[in-house]
Amino acid sequence: GVVERARDLMTELGQAPVTLSKEKIGFSLNRIQTAIIMECWRQVEEGLLSVADVDTVMWAGLGTRYAFLGPLQVAHLNAEGMREYLRKFS
Repeated sequence: GVVERARDLMTELGQAPVTLSKEKIGFSLNRIQTAIIMECWRQVEEGLLSVADVDTVMWAGLGTRYAFLGPLQVAHLNAEGMREYLRKFS
């Protein structure tokens, strides 16, 4: 179908397409980015980190990690499953 042809073309052009399973307002990347920015800002507002330190955490830590693996792949490598991984933070 059209979706498969579009994915194939994008892949051929060196892009990394994803296919949403249903229509949703907003781009997936922007929605994830907004969640990250909101948490970063909360940590600045709470006085946990400075703006510069948040940026350092992102480019020197999270950004480097996520350049190679997605967040769910990282969680999988760090725990026996998502429930165990999330239990560390609750």
